[in-house]
Amino acid sequence: MKALPSANSAARSTTDASAVVQALDTPGLSTPSRAQAAKSSNAFALALWAEARRSVTGNATLSPLSLFAGLSLARLGAGGTTASELERTLRFEGPAATAYLATLRAIRPDPPSLESSVQLAARLFVDRNRPLDPAYVARSRSLGEAVEALDFQHFPEPARVHVNTWVSEQTHAKISELVPQGAVAADTKVVLANALSFSARWAKPFQIAETRPEPFHVSAKGAPNVPTLHMNESLGVGSAQGVKWLRLPYSGGTFAMTVVLPRQGQSLDDLERALDAPTLTRWLADPPLIPASVLVPKFRVHTPEALSLSQVLRAMGITAAFAASSADFSPMTGATAPQDRFFIRDVFEQAVVEIDENGTEAAAASALSQSAGAQLATQKPAEFRADRPFLFLISEVEHDTLLFIGRVSDPTAG
Repeated sequence: MKALPSANSAARSTTDASAVVQALDTPGLSTPSRAQAAKSSNAFALALWAEARRSVTGNATLSPLSLFAGLSLARLGAGGTTASELERTLRFEGPAATAYLATLRAIRPDPPSLESSVQLAARLFVDRNRPLDPAYVARSRSLGEAVEALDFQHFPEPARVHVNTWVSEQTHAKISELVPQGAVAADTKVVLANALSFSARWAKPFQIAETRPEPFHVSAKGAPNVPTLHMNESLGVGSAQGVKWLRLPYSGGTFAMTVVLPRQGQSLDDLERALDAPTLTRWLADPPLIPASVLVPKFRVHTPEALSLSQVLRAMGITAAFAASSADFSPMTGATAPQDRFFIRDVFEQAVVEIDENGTEAAAASALSQSAGAQLATQKPAEFRADRPFLFLISEVEHDTLLFIGRVSDPTAG
């Protein structure tokens, strides 16, 4: 039997908030810890990027938070070894429902911000011919996850198109083909879709009149001119062992982008290999505000096709869920007979991040396919010139929850 798709994608839903508030009041559900959610999801993010970066070249970006939320919901329907592997990989400390709700709370400004928009939405698409266990469906709904019935058995391709249409709507057409052809078949039972969207203006916008071409050193032999943002302001700039990072806050103070430059002579690959939890914590901490001359290229980083993450997740420790002989999703299906079991066939991820003078727009989508069966010491203006490949991080600042991670190797690659 094949596996069914679960998609994580950028979303702007106005209905999830009330459902989440109700879910937080569910009897017997412990109060989620935003700090613990950030710690778990960031640990997962580091492990995910360490594996995923090996299979992609050039510009790349992922939303670990979107995938973390989707796999958390999958854990709710898992049992046995399948559940324990998901918990270890996701670095859970507590019930899956608590971790999922804590993730939602971690990215919800309190009080709500009018300066930025970040929404995480979920939808469970089920085959109307093979109903899931009612208790699982009820729990999913209690967590704010909408449930919709489709006819996968008789109309798999129209069902796939329908799921992609939902993803496209949630991402404002930034991601329109998350679930590829062939990922949904007549024996597909469930598609779990999660959508994350982010839009925010800079706290200190770049002046359009100051944008001008500057060389970007893609390689030792090539430095094309690219549209580059310029600013002279007091900004957060940090430095350690030659590595520099720049903190660009978004209006409202809830979120920020961090741009990380390797030291001169260090490759971006070497910088990524050295990325660990203490380093991430250092980069996401507020560096001192100092006078700075900043040059950052305008860029749009996206994955043109959905990236398969099944091998990545296997390498991270999720193996039982991908095999028909070992996967246990009986809490989701209510079925225990071997012929009625289903497994994860693939997990797809697609993301896009774009910055300009005004701010950032970003979206991410993931599809899980299951089938039945140190500081700068000087106060002189510091120069931060992002004129060579760099990393970027988009995070929530109170608990440093990482929303997006990516690299820019060539701004002209789009």
